Parts: sequence; structure tokens; C-alpha cells
Amino acid sequence: MTCFFQKPFRERFSANRSNWRWYARGFTGVMGLAAGLVKIPLFGGMLKRIVLMDGRPGNLTQAYSFDLNYSISDNKAVESVVLPVDVIRQTISSSTYRAIMRQCLCRTGCNCRTYDRNLGCIFLGAGAVATVKNGVAREATVEEALAHLDKAVGSGLVGMGMWIEAENYVWGISREHHHQWLEICFCCPCCCIALRNLRKVTPDVSRRFRHMGWQAGLTGDCNGCGQCLSVCPVDAINMADNGVGISDECLGCGLCVAACPENILKVKPVSPAKDLIQDYFDGFRPEL
Repeated sequence: MTCFFQKPFRERFSANRSNWRWYARGFTGVMGLAAGLVKIPLFGGMLKRIVLMDGRPGNLTQAYSFDLNYSISDNKAVESVVLPVDVIRQTISSSTYRAIMRQCLCRTGCNCRTYDRNLGCIFLGAGAVATVKNGVAREATVEEALAHLDKAVGSGLVGMGMWIEAENYVWGISREHHHQWLEICFCCPCCCIALRNLRKVTPDVSRRFRHMGWQAGLTGDCNGCGQCLSVCPVDAINMADNGVGISDECLGCGLCVAACPENILKVKPVSPAKDLIQDYFDGFRPEL
């Protein structure tokens, strides 16, 4: 057996079957603390440098949010439009390798009692082999990955297509496969590291999280109850003369739609859909 200190750095400190539970709890706690400190001058800059989000040209962390609740399926105006979840289906179908996480890192770490913690991420691309090797995921066929995605649809979770550069170390992905992976996450508003902490971080970090050409909008008269304000992860909703206003910062995640008691919020297309999720990325294109 190879000694711990003889293993490459990424293998020594990546999540694996034996350290999974304490790793999950430690990771969610540390990231939550870091998000709260990132606005502190100098210290915040150091933190962003550590997690590779300090604006250097090679730091390409990005995430793209999409509504999994199918609040858009009953909108007759968009029945013929390609839905974001269909873009994900096409991406999975064309991928060279797929792995399904055995558990969600965030829900495991937070001991979630509301959403299924066994509904873990789907990893795509050659880099995903590392998660299977470390025992935190299982290799999946296209059909199995699509069935896993279908299970998430309508679950109340938020979809995210994510390439978080610092997670190369979390999952033990080698430099050889640095850009050859992508994470399809199914995020709950109560436990997700990103959704819980986007309000805390500086704009240069939060703007790395974007929509997939769909954003929330009003479809009727708003009574101004404000229930949607508290669930928006990026504070894109504010009170306006006609009830609420929604800014361009909207991620299109659909959380406000689920929270609206009057059912007058819908996620709508604001730009044409692209063929695959990796087509949305700026600066590089994940190789899957």
C-alpha cells in the first residue's frame, strides 16, 4: 500500500469513501466560514486566491443555474422552446464518461432532512474517473445518468452546471484532466454551499454564477407579500411599485417561483438556448 505522504497532493486530500462523512461536514463548514470572511480587505483577497477566484486570467470557475421544478412546463408560450434541462440531457448523451455521486456532499455535511441526500451530482468527462476511483461515485451509462436526472426533475432542487476549479482538489482530479470534467449538481436551498453563501461574497465571485438564458418574471398582478425575496440566493428581487422587481442578476433557479403563493412568477427564456451546457462557458470549453 502506498504511504499517505507518497501519494500526489490531490490524492492525499481529496474526498474518498473512508473520509466522506467528516470531509463533507468539514468542507461545508469551512466554505461557509470563508464566504462570510471574503469581504474583509486583504484577508478576503487571500481567500479568493486560495480558492482560485481572484480574477487571474487562468481562474475560470463558472456555474450555470437552471430550474428543475418544471415551473416552465405549464407555460404555453414556451412549449416549443428548448428547455435548459433538455440541454443537460443532450450533454449527458454526448459525454464520453459519466459518474453518479453516491451522496450529495452538501446535504451529507448539513445532515439534510428535507431533500434526498442520495440524489448526488452527475460528473461528466474523463476527470470523473477520479471520483469513481476514490469510491465517492459509481460509473454510469447514459441511460442511468438520464434516469438520475429525471429523478431530480420536479424534486424542488435547483440544477447547476458547474466547473469550480478548486474542486479539482476536492475530487482528486489530476492536471491531465484539468478541463475534462463538469459537475451537474442538484442543489437544495437549505444546504447547498453556493446557494447559501452567494449573498455573502463579493460581486466578482457571485457573478461567476449565471443563468442559462432563462430568468424569472411576473405573469400577473403581484400582491407584494415578499415571500420571494427571502429565497433568492443573489438578492435579485426587490420591492417595486407593481409588487416586485427582478434584476438582471437573476439566476433563473426557480426558487422564487416555488415560493410565490399567487403563482404569478415563471421562469422564461431571455436568450436563445445553446446546444450543450459547455457551450455557455467563457474562456474555455470543458471537454466532456
